[in-house]
Amino acid sequence: MRIGRVDVTITKKSQINQERKLKQHHRSDTTMCKNTLSVNLDISTSSFSSDTDQPIRNEFCTNKIKDVIPVQKMKKVSCIDLPTVSKTCGRYGVSDRAAAAIVSSVLHDIWSEVEVIDRSKLSRERTKTRQELLKQVNIRDISALYFEERKDTTLKVIRKGNRNYRKVVVEEHISLIQEPGSTYLGYVVPHIGSAKGIVSSIKAFLEQQSIFKNDLMAIGCDGTNVNTGKNEGIIRLLEKQFNKPLQWIICLLHMDELPLRHLFFHLDGSTSGPKSYNSPIGKVLENCEELPVIKFQKIEGDMLPDMTDDLSTDQKYLHRIVTVIISGTFPDDLGHKSPGKLSHARWLTRANRLLRLYVATENPTSPLVTLATFIIKVYAPSWFEIKNKPSCKDGSHHLFKIIFLSRFLPEDLKCIVDTVIQRNGYFAHSENLLLAMITDERKHIRELAARRILKARSNAVQTPRLFDIPKINFHASNYIDIINWQKEITEPPIFKNLSTEEISYIVQSGGEGQLSFLRLPCHTQAVERAVKIKTEAAISQCTIKSRLGSIKAKLESRTKMPKFDTKCHFKPN
Repeated sequence: MRIGRVDVTITKKSQINQERKLKQHHRSDTTMCKNTLSVNLDISTSSFSSDTDQPIRNEFCTNKIKDVIPVQKMKKVSCIDLPTVSKTCGRYGVSDRAAAAIVSSVLHDIWSEVEVIDRSKLSRERTKTRQELLKQVNIRDISALYFEERKDTTLKVIRKGNRNYRKVVVEEHISLIQEPGSTYLGYVVPHIGSAKGIVSSIKAFLEQQSIFKNDLMAIGCDGTNVNTGKNEGIIRLLEKQFNKPLQWIICLLHMDELPLRHLFFHLDGSTSGPKSYNSPIGKVLENCEELPVIKFQKIEGDMLPDMTDDLSTDQKYLHRIVTVIISGTFPDDLGHKSPGKLSHARWLTRANRLLRLYVATENPTSPLVTLATFIIKVYAPSWFEIKNKPSCKDGSHHLFKIIFLSRFLPEDLKCIVDTVIQRNGYFAHSENLLLAMITDERKHIRELAARRILKARSNAVQTPRLFDIPKINFHASNYIDIINWQKEITEPPIFKNLSTEEISYIVQSGGEGQLSFLRLPCHTQAVERAVKIKTEAAISQCTIKSRLGSIKAKLESRTKMPKFDTKCHFKPN
């Protein structure tokens, strides 16, 4: 008989377990010594009461500490969970190596002798935190679904032979959130980029997550044709799939940018490349912040509401420079601030740069003056009004305000703007107009809205209606008159849970009372923020599961601690 070779793996595991047991025994002894030290310190502290005996008391306590316990490690860090550290590092994009070095340095500043945290510890904590977040109970019922698509540079793992390789590809992702509440649901990767492929992917995702679609009443997105096509758009195909009409919530902030975009192309010309311009104004926009500010002609306009606390850096710049141009006084510090990166897709920063160029041009051309005036009088007031009142019940008011403010333009430019508004006037549809009318401050308007809702409910058909933008009356003096009500009127799908008795009460009471329905945002900035986080996760994580866990960890950290400027903002998870 003979003994075979030693199993090296099992032997190492046994050695590690034995060492762990010895350390735990050592830690229990340390705790006993600390308890003894605490009792002795209490006794020694009570022995002295006067301030004159303070040096003697300090010397006594120091000697007592040395007699009872030597300098020991305060705590075994490897046994501590670090969920807050892992979420915060993921939120700010700190690597495992850098996070381990920072945490270990802080612990050594607090305690002279303490165990070190390595990057493997942080990596395990991040994986554990993501797995716990993914195990949380998913949403079962949704009332409104908002989505947005984007092609992202994505990191993937490719299997070749017996080895795995990382590869960077361009992949289309559809981000999904639930409203109200802006709860992140996830994202889907359509097998084909057409509307039918996206719809099938969204439907499969909802079924896989066991999300019921019975309570779904509204859909939100931007106004691209693939989303809003009258016959074969994503929303229309979803209505056919679910066999019911949905409330169309098309982003008003995108709609507010389109008139400025078409006006810019008409006055200055189109782009010549992904990041370049071939037009007189476009060529100087890239470095306009380097130009010195001169004495400029102020532009008359209404002062914007004070709401700078709820704005991004670029939005704060727009708010401030509009206020400055209306007042005619330009502060020195604003001239050194950046108006934001120049991009064909970001018209907010384009507006910032146009205004910055206007205050730095001694003799501005007629197109530049027209664009700056349009931003001051139409674009900026509408933008901040939408941000200030983001509910879908105010969407028709915002659309009417854009129409009303743009009437100062000459006829040739007014035709360009009106064409864009007509093509994107989704909040001029009767279903969205009735949301504004039923919540109007005037009682007779609420009563009129209730009567029209009852009439539309009595004439309702079983098949989903065809959502078509009505012809807009650009000469209307009130928002309720921007369409012809003699045409077919349909009830807002968001009212499907309201009983006929509730609506009839408003008619019988002469406009008294209010209807309770979902207050959904009329813009899609929440889903755009989710898209940005998903884009960051796509290039840093290789698998869908790890990306989703990383996104949820970052969103949870932001929810519990939106900002951290002072100590009072810190809220540990």
